[in-house]
Amino acid sequence: MTETANGTIRNAALALVVGGAVVAIGLAWNRYGGLDPYSSVMKKARPSNPAASIQASGVNIRHYENGKLVAQADAKGLTIDQNRSGVVLDKVKNGVLQSQEGPMQFAAGTGVLRPNLKMVDVSNGVRVKGRDFDVTTSTASLDGRRGELKVPNAMSGSMTTTHGPMQFTAGTGILRPGPRTADIANGVRVKGTDFDVVSTVANLDGRKGQIKMPQPLKGRIMGGDFAAASMVHRPGANYTHLKSPSYVGKLPKPLTVNLPGATQDRIWDMAADDYEGIGRKETFTNARAQDGEIIVMAPKIERDLKNDVLTATGRATYRSAKADMIADKVIVYRKEGRAEFIGNVVMLVRPKKDWDKPLPKEPIAVDSSGAPELKSVSPAEKERDEALRSGKTLRDYPMNMKSDTVSYWYRKGQRRAVAKGKDASAYQKFEDGRWWRQVTAPEAHYDGEKDMLDLLGDSSKRQVHLKNSIGDDIKAITATLSTKEDQTEDDEYKKFKLPIANFVDRGDSDDPRGAPDKKATEPPKTPPTKTGGP
Repeated sequence: MTETANGTIRNAALALVVGGAVVAIGLAWNRYGGLDPYSSVMKKARPSNPAASIQASGVNIRHYENGKLVAQADAKGLTIDQNRSGVVLDKVKNGVLQSQEGPMQFAAGTGVLRPNLKMVDVSNGVRVKGRDFDVTTSTASLDGRRGELKVPNAMSGSMTTTHGPMQFTAGTGILRPGPRTADIANGVRVKGTDFDVVSTVANLDGRKGQIKMPQPLKGRIMGGDFAAASMVHRPGANYTHLKSPSYVGKLPKPLTVNLPGATQDRIWDMAADDYEGIGRKETFTNARAQDGEIIVMAPKIERDLKNDVLTATGRATYRSAKADMIADKVIVYRKEGRAEFIGNVVMLVRPKKDWDKPLPKEPIAVDSSGAPELKSVSPAEKERDEALRSGKTLRDYPMNMKSDTVSYWYRKGQRRAVAKGKDASAYQKFEDGRWWRQVTAPEAHYDGEKDMLDLLGDSSKRQVHLKNSIGDDIKAITATLSTKEDQTEDDEYKKFKLPIANFVDRGDSDDPRGAPDKKATEPPKTPPTKTGGP
């Protein structure tokens, strides 16, 4: 000690080791009333600081309660002031405060040990470690009775959880080694193996391996920017719940291959009312995702990670540059490269001239009303009749298609689709609304690699039906049509099985229906020879 004191008090609660000698000092001031427990020491040595009762250097201090060690520390210097408010330690290291919730280790430039309160206040270069946390700050209070570390100022630290480490910074916080939790606030940032988020408030739970943010947050996840109204995330347990989440960034490969036409390089903008991921299953509520070329919307989307299946329900909508598809339910089987559209399926095909334009905000349906025009037409309008009968104009105008179900294989080299429905049909109208054409069939098979469409029905009935606003009408058991883009006259292929046809000649004849065009009733027997790629 400064001014060496070697006395001993029998009912000691605090022990000092100074230069190899043990000095026990009773600090139960309230218990002894007016008795000064330091009197025997003070008789032998008076400190140089008049405001102090005792001063020491090179100290190891230990505090006991009921024979159990409660606190200990090494300090370069020690001061006990005259009002006995506490033990002031200078340049503290190897400090430990015991509590029912577990020990807390500490080091600091300055510490004040309050034995009766089982508290230690530390400041200046503070570092405190608990069972699962490690914190640095400028000021902190260790409470042994509550088993808490209170940090009123800016801090940084880490927490080891059952599911991996989390690093954090905050303006204030309370950490509890027993339940292994931390409540932090004011400028909170938390980083884990798969996330980096900021918010105003957060709760870290080491036992659950969980971060909970009840206030709006934003950050990075999966390499993109995201935000949410609240979050509960357990990285190791594969559990995440987000309220009103949004995400902007690239999607990992397992997600992009679930969407026909999607690529991993595009930047996606996604939002939902709610998201929950449990184990190998994810659920989105009122979800919307877009990348500028594709839009996917559904009241509910579920993703089965184990089986690689995505299911959208509640009038799900898939929109691309060429077409929109809407159905009660959509199931994407990624392993097979197959998408199933089920229930009230509607497909809205945009004209080729609009493929490079931005997508409209909402799908645009084609008005299917109208009746054949049976009056004489001008030469210019007659050219329209020819265009209406030609497959070369198939991609020049918007089209509505509907069916009960559509199965679509979307991988390159395997592209094909099967549509089925009692009232399955396709309807197309020219821009002025006076020319239209329609086809109905219970079943349609589309070969995307060969650009051919097969229309099928009952083998004993003519359920395939083609008609237009001119008055042309064809019924057949089956039909095969070319759907090739930019097709020439050689590519125009039409084949009908056992057709009954009526073609109208809207020329100078008094009868507007005229005579059947016999050439049209005798289509070529085999498809034209294709050249080049699909």
